[in-house]
Amino acid sequence: MERSEVAAIETASEIGRAWDEVRAALLRAVGAQRFQHWLDRLAPVRHENGTLTLGTPNRFVLEWIESRYLAEIAKAVRAAFGEGTEVKLAVSGALFSRERAAAPRPPDAPRAARHRRLDAFVPGASNRAAYRAVTQLLHDPRFAFNPLVMYGASGTGKTHLLQGLASAYRQEKPRQKTACVTGDEFSGAFRANLRQKQIKRFRAYYRSLDLFVVDDFQHLAGKQQTQQEFLHTFDALCNRGGRVVIASGSHPGDLAGIGDRLRQRLVAGLVVKLSTPDFRARLAILRNENARMRRQLPEDVLVYLARRVTRNMRDLIGGVTRLGAYASLEGRMIGLEEARTLLADQLDGGTGKDDLGAQIIAEVCRQCDVGAEDFGGASRRRRLVSARKLAMYLLRAHGDFSLREIGALVGGRKASTVRSALRDVEAELAREGPAAAAAARIAGALGLGA
Repeated sequence: MERSEVAAIETASEIGRAWDEVRAALLRAVGAQRFQHWLDRLAPVRHENGTLTLGTPNRFVLEWIESRYLAEIAKAVRAAFGEGTEVKLAVSGALFSRERAAAPRPPDAPRAARHRRLDAFVPGASNRAAYRAVTQLLHDPRFAFNPLVMYGASGTGKTHLLQGLASAYRQEKPRQKTACVTGDEFSGAFRANLRQKQIKRFRAYYRSLDLFVVDDFQHLAGKQQTQQEFLHTFDALCNRGGRVVIASGSHPGDLAGIGDRLRQRLVAGLVVKLSTPDFRARLAILRNENARMRRQLPEDVLVYLARRVTRNMRDLIGGVTRLGAYASLEGRMIGLEEARTLLADQLDGGTGKDDLGAQIIAEVCRQCDVGAEDFGGASRRRRLVSARKLAMYLLRAHGDFSLREIGALVGGRKASTVRSALRDVEAELAREGPAAAAAARIAGALGLGA
């Protein structure tokens, strides 16, 4: 919005339209789960002298928003109201009265962000133990472990499993009570109810659950009063046959800032680790998402993404969503080169060594017409063996890869196998056979030179 337009934002309807833009921007920035729990109740109460005052229902919410979301709010406000607009937070008496009258319950959603389905989860070697534990808890009444604790780095599928479990539990057992919250949400709800002298209602709700699912449990670290409340809640649920499922970024035994009694309770349950999915699992995730969203991205683009994004599965899904949205807007299929350009700002280090290796392998698979899964597999079909040898040669010639690194990239082959393959390709190049033309064609397509 240009500066000349700022002065026009004076009437209630104009402020309302601008505020709608702010809300939409915040929803995109923080996600529906956090937006609905913390920012949905924000409302403009005054706009004058270049300052927009936003009302919150109570001091606790104000302090929480101020410490965690103020920068995002200020950015969104300046985009909608004008660059010079300042943001101020204040407790609004009207919002406070409205909240008290509504008597808000603890967060017991399913909320908009909690839509992940268990049947859409792609199990693999990195997460199979966690997936089996979740499905047994859902379907087998003899499942004896309580709590079920999952841990792993960000983007390994913990949240998908938790939300999928909660959703499936509600569908299959509609008469039972389920809550799916984050550690921050549980802590925030506990403190808010404590301040509002509604702690009995809070405890009656959480201690009557049949399934209690908590994501990002590590956010309870250092909050002794909240941990004590959670421990009493956990004991109450266990005594009445309720299930507790938890996910955290680290093994519960390694969580700093968690009391010994609570840590012992967690470690006594079933603790399973989720690791970063391997290439085959990443490609399966992309294919599944591509089909689910009807993106119709070509296979070589999916292979490139699966090779290129190796750590965080949110980045993986974000990449296919972004490319699919662009293809939909353009009304046409997008190719590998265009995908690289579109994702250049999203992927780490676009010209790094790992990226080059992924590009070479993806291009070899494309030009040799072999599937990425077969390429890294055990099959000895002639076309696959030739493609692997060609990839090994290109990785050695154009990337600073050791024999061991090349073997790892090409399905975990031994260094001796790579050495033998390089000799075969070099002999073929000396004869100026088909491999020479293929190597030059692939190198040219990747801009690697002769």
